[in-house]
Formats: sequence, C-alpha cells, structure tokens
Amino acid sequence: MNDQPHLLIVDDDEGVRTSFALWLETEGFHIHTASHGDAAAAFIEREAVVVCLVDLKLGEEDGFQVVRRLAALNTHVKFLIITAYPGYDTAITALKSGIFDYLSKAEDNETILGKIQAAVAAHADEARQRALAGAEKTRLALICRRELVAVGLRAFCQEQGAFHLTRVYHRFEQMRPQDFDPGAALCFICGACHGKVLLDAGTTMLERIKSVYPEAKPVVLDAQLSDDDQLNLLQLGVRGFIAPNMPTSVMKDAVAAVIEGGIWAPKHTTDRLLTSLLQGTVAPKPRRASFHLTPRELEVLQAMAAGLSNAEIAARLFLSEKTVKTHAHKIFRKMGVDSRVQAVVKAGEAFLL
Repeated sequence: MNDQPHLLIVDDDEGVRTSFALWLETEGFHIHTASHGDAAAAFIEREAVVVCLVDLKLGEEDGFQVVRRLAALNTHVKFLIITAYPGYDTAITALKSGIFDYLSKAEDNETILGKIQAAVAAHADEARQRALAGAEKTRLALICRRELVAVGLRAFCQEQGAFHLTRVYHRFEQMRPQDFDPGAALCFICGACHGKVLLDAGTTMLERIKSVYPEAKPVVLDAQLSDDDQLNLLQLGVRGFIAPNMPTSVMKDAVAAVIEGGIWAPKHTTDRLLTSLLQGTVAPKPRRASFHLTPRELEVLQAMAAGLSNAEIAARLFLSEKTVKTHAHKIFRKMGVDSRVQAVVKAGEAFLL
C-alpha cells in the first residue's frame, strides 16, 4: 500500500535480510533490502525511504561509513545500526554519527519493533514540523551536489526570515512524486554542478522540476554561462541567474523579482530575448485552457499528474482524503472525463500542467 512506511534493510547476510523482511512486512511496513552500500545508495536516491536498518559489519564495509554516505543522499531518513554485540563505544559512535538508535540482534522482537516505530514516528513528526515551518514562508528547492551551497542558501533563508529551503537534491533524478509541492516558488539549479546537463537536456530537466514543483520558477546559481547559453535557457523557461558571491541584498532583490514574475539576467541578454520575441524567432507558449478549475482543484490535478495517491495528496495539501475525492469528482466533471489518466492526458494536451 502507498501509505505503508518504506524500510530499507542493508545487511550482507541474506538470512538476516530475509528474516527481518518477512517479519516486518507482517507489522505493516513496505520492505526493501540491499546487500551492500552501493545497492543501498542507488535505492535511497530513487525511493522515499523512511527508516534504514544498516548492519555494523557489511563485509569489508563499515556500517557507520555507509550511513554517512546514505545520509548525504537523503537527510530525512532515520538510521538504525544493527549489531550483534552492542557496547558503549558503539553507542557513542552512533550518537556522533547522527544515528537514531541501534538494534541488537539479541533483543526480542517487541524491543526491536518499538525502536523502529519510534524512528517512523520521529520521521513523521519532523515532516510535520518542516511543513509548518514552511507553510507561511516562500518555499524554495535546490538541486546541487555541493554542501557549501546548501549551507549558504539555508543561511540566506534564515537571515531573511521570509524563505524556507524545503528540499535539497544532488541530482535531477532524485526528485520523486512524493516531493510534490504546488506551493514552492523557486527551484535553484547549481550551474557549476548541472550546467552541462541543463544545456544538453534542458527541456527534459525543467519538465522534471515542473512535475514535482509545478509553480516553481527555475533559477540557475553560480553558473559561468555564455550569453548564448543564457538566452537559450531563458527561452526554455529559466527565469534568473544568480552570480557567484552575489551580495545578500542583491540576491534578495533577485529572488523577489523572479517570484513576482520578472526575469533576473544581464540587460543585454534580456534585450536579446525581447528582440527574439518581437521578431517571432521564439514561439510564444500556447494559451492554457482552464476548464474553470479552482486553484485548489488545479493543485489536486497537478498532484494526480505527479502520480500521488489520494492519501498522499491529502497529506501534502493538508486535506482529508474525502475532500480530495470530492475535488477529483469535480475535476472529472468539469473536464468531461471519467478517470485520472484521462484528466491528466487532457490537461497536458490543453497545456494546463
């Protein structure tokens, strides 16, 4: 089921993986397994894992090092170390590594289950706190592999008070339907990390952003781009370029300008864009049909297009599942369709998404 917490078990012992999986599935968890760090990293990049159990001794790999590697890919996952012989040193290392708790293979099932449930509850509580923290602020997302950039953007948000960085991705491929947020205003893309892929496959990458953050305007950070490259990206839908070491006051103006519908780019670049539009070398975007959907119905439709279930839409938009179903029926009626698939296809054809 979609609302089952996703647990990842990382252990090189097939017997341990199988026994944990069989047992925890009966306790209502959606179980995934991996036998080594590389497999775990590949999985955690593409799935919304809630809790990850990691064996302290993964063959030649150290469990704590694996946890640090996985935590860098998803900072919200709760990690529990599995060990046969827990001791003081293990507990101290776990604490310093930011691990939620550790499990002893000698512990009874009730104790182990209690620790896992506590980790799930902590994950849910932190998600609610993040949602509340960003509910009244302008929400931002970042795609960047450099931790210093994320730290700097968080500092900017904290200093300004009006912004909240909701999610950081290392790669475009890490963006998942579960992250869907129609209220996010901007998505920053690190040009130093992803400038080449943005230039080579800009349309695809920007469409991926739009599927998760439908109203977010793309802004490129820290990019050394030629005038032609900037013009090409503006034509694709990028709405701003933030230069390296830009003063905080100027960055605040840039963010505000883009959020209000403007473009933040060198004047000669915007002049070239305007000239292209006037000369007809840039095709205007097709006019969007509305089907007279309300703003909330449009948000629900966008969430449907992202592949979220009714329960996931309800949680993301702070609605009851019954209200989501009511909105869905109204959407179907207004669009003259009978199913989600038909609604999403028709909305895409009408350039509504």
